[in-house]
Amino acid sequence: MAPGKYDRHVLRGSAFSQGLKYLGTGRGIDEIEPLTRCKDEFVRRGGAISLGLAFLGTAKCLDCIKPLLKDEDWGVRTSAMFSLGLAFLGTKKGLKQLQRLSREHRFDIALRLCSIMPIGLSYLSSKNTLEDILHVARNNNEKWDMRSNAILSFGLTFLGTGKGKEFLEPLIECEDERIRLSALFSLGLIHSGIEKGLNLVNRFARDDSHYIRMCYAFCVGLMLLGKGKGIEYLNRLAEDMDEHVRRGVAASLGLIFLNTQKGLDYIYPLTKDKDKIVRMFSVISLGLSLIGSSSSEVVETLVTKNEDLYVRIGGATALGLIFSGTKTEVGLIRTLAKDKNPLVRFAAGFSFNLPSAPPPGSLIGLSFLYSSYGRRHGWWFSWFQLLALLSAGARWLLSEEANIYESSSSHV
Repeated sequence: MAPGKYDRHVLRGSAFSQGLKYLGTGRGIDEIEPLTRCKDEFVRRGGAISLGLAFLGTAKCLDCIKPLLKDEDWGVRTSAMFSLGLAFLGTKKGLKQLQRLSREHRFDIALRLCSIMPIGLSYLSSKNTLEDILHVARNNNEKWDMRSNAILSFGLTFLGTGKGKEFLEPLIECEDERIRLSALFSLGLIHSGIEKGLNLVNRFARDDSHYIRMCYAFCVGLMLLGKGKGIEYLNRLAEDMDEHVRRGVAASLGLIFLNTQKGLDYIYPLTKDKDKIVRMFSVISLGLSLIGSSSSEVVETLVTKNEDLYVRIGGATALGLIFSGTKTEVGLIRTLAKDKNPLVRFAAGFSFNLPSAPPPGSLIGLSFLYSSYGRRHGWWFSWFQLLALLSAGARWLLSEEANIYESSSSHV
């Protein structure tokens, strides 16, 4: 991308994906560090995440990231904390450093909600029960956001293993709905890709709380991740009167049909939903289904023949996903980078770098793009959306690396 040709909204979006061009290589610092010093807080947020992407799974570059924990903007600080988790992703390293940081920043209201999360990312799928995480999760006298953070971090530690449900089930009965939500979502994380986990959560499909029903929709997506089936679990929720629930369904469909090139008949009707966020995420879910396939006709038609702003925002993002890893120049993304609406330009800026990035990396980057925007605008589901996409992308990335290693070992 030639930044001089575009405005600050494009630069904001591009900052979130700049590190994807150097995913896990430790390169690109000369390009990324200036973003972390920009006056625009959204550019700094993106730069902070891009540092973590560039050093994904290397346990390096901590000295570049840690100063950003003191930034004046809360979003930069939380992005930097997550970036530490990306740098330690799956390495099972840095426990003492990360524990110390979580204690040091426990009084920063912006960092409390994700101060323990890097530990969960470092120990991703390890089934290693960390006592300090459990202590915080079970402590009724602890602040709710610290408890929620610990519960979600526990879910990441047991991601996709099907283990640890006994620690979470008592918390689902908690009177504090925020704790119940975190515990329910973590059950989805530990049963990611494990369909039989639905037996544990199906009773929440008709819960009185619309947030619980929304969270259940995410659990369905996580447990049926990439299976391309199971839509019957979401049929009733797709017609729910509450828009938060339908938003969860729209996002969940992208997980179910991730990388399957299926799901058009189920996802497309939601592009006409009365709620703008449902429409946006349904188009993004089409992109998740078609990620890395170059099969962009359906999304291109939606974008070019539809005056709906939120369809264009979703389409600008979906096109980047569809061409992820293809090295293809996408003219329509460049056209959208000059759209009259700043949010469309923001999404297009993010998509500029995706053709150079592997699909799992694009999925990880996407989680932070819309979470940062969503939390700014009070989207209740954005926190779960971040973790759902992040865990799906990280698990996919680590499984690809394992397959490469096994393939190379078999030829030795």
